[in-house]
Amino acid sequence: MKNLDLSTLRAAVLSHEVRAAGEVIPGIVRKEAGVLVPVRIGERPAIVLTARSRSMRDHAGEVSFPGGKPEPEDEDLASTALREAHEEIGLEPSRVSIVGRLSSVPTATSAFRLEPFIGAITDRDERWVLSREVDRVLELPVADFVSGRVRFCLTMFAWREEEHPTPFFEVDSDTVIYGATAYVLWETFVVLGKLGAPLPEPVVVSAPAWSAPLIERFRALEERHRPRGAE
Repeated sequence: MKNLDLSTLRAAVLSHEVRAAGEVIPGIVRKEAGVLVPVRIGERPAIVLTARSRSMRDHAGEVSFPGGKPEPEDEDLASTALREAHEEIGLEPSRVSIVGRLSSVPTATSAFRLEPFIGAITDRDERWVLSREVDRVLELPVADFVSGRVRFCLTMFAWREEEHPTPFFEVDSDTVIYGATAYVLWETFVVLGKLGAPLPEPVVVSAPAWSAPLIERFRALEERHRPRGAE
């Protein structure tokens, strides 16, 4: 992809079929979180993510998109996503054009459901102002995903006697994008693939070391939300 303009991205997102991911924890009541998927458009399109502070109580050190729960002043979840991006990394809402939304995705280790919105960053200003929740901003070129420089992987997670195909992305030896964020990123490239920027075939691997504590957190979440009297 040599160039990505606003109207082309908007058309691709609006033509994309949105589906809600299935729930794997019966009975859980999810809280919505508005999430921004910032896409820098232009000659060198890129995806913007954040690495959360390792001092955070929840999701410490994980790579994620800016986002959070709604506040009373938010008009809708897209407004929530824009506000959170401004608070977390200093991204001015005036620099972003919301072009559409992606599928809802439940998180595996908390009772949230991500409601992601793709936002096109319409200028080249790269000055980020980080909150205490964020250690750094990752601005990853779309070309790095397409070329395989960012490694696209697929593993199988065993849950309730079934195996679930689960994507993740290895940016480098210390940076892995996994969980709900990886699902959102995967779907983002379903959209970009229509525009000439498809992901390569995933590298199928056995469950990586970081997946074991993730599964344990998932089990703990299920236990906390198990209906009373349930076996």
